[in-house]
Amino acid sequence: MKNNNLCKSTKEVMLLIDYRVYSISVNRVHNSVDASMEFTGRLKRLKDSKDVKLSRIWHCSGLTLCCTKDIKSLVVWNPCTGETSSIKPSKFYRRTDSIYAFGCGNSSCHDYKILRCSSYVNFHRQVVLNFEIYEFNSDSWRVLDGVTDKWRSHCSDDVVSLKGNAYWIHFDKEADHDWNVLLSFNFTTEVFVSLPLPDNKKDHE
Repeated sequence: MKNNNLCKSTKEVMLLIDYRVYSISVNRVHNSVDASMEFTGRLKRLKDSKDVKLSRIWHCSGLTLCCTKDIKSLVVWNPCTGETSSIKPSKFYRRTDSIYAFGCGNSSCHDYKILRCSSYVNFHRQVVLNFEIYEFNSDSWRVLDGVTDKWRSHCSDDVVSLKGNAYWIHFDKEADHDWNVLLSFNFTTEVFVSLPLPDNKKDHE
């Protein structure tokens, strides 16, 4: 009975299609029953009915962080309630390529945080790296100190949030095999940790 109930339950997934984010209901995904999909939600602007065009989305513990296509703003969306909220830019904000991660501190869904990694070239033609944390509780950005430069090259947009922490698979071109490092950012301690992965060559032998 338990398995039957599980296969009949409705699952909600998020998709980014043509710069728009949708909440999609996936029903009865099981080998023995017919599956169906239904578009159940669509993110709108805060003050009007026009659609928001997005370039990237991240999901963590029920909330979705969205970056607009023009890279001007971040929007947090609750797909269940339809509520949205804009995240104010930091004082270091520049319209450069920024990398974001979305997670929770102290293993609490009420302590949401955003990690922002950005870089720019100064007047001396030096690459300047910025790591910042946005805390929902204080509605403010602050600089994340003590981060070495090597982490900037490890981060990418291919990030996954799991139990409040962010994870990347890092490709090291100098290593003798591919995809050999799992990079994690702990939103409670606010530190990066590098975790080794099994050797792919051995796994495929």
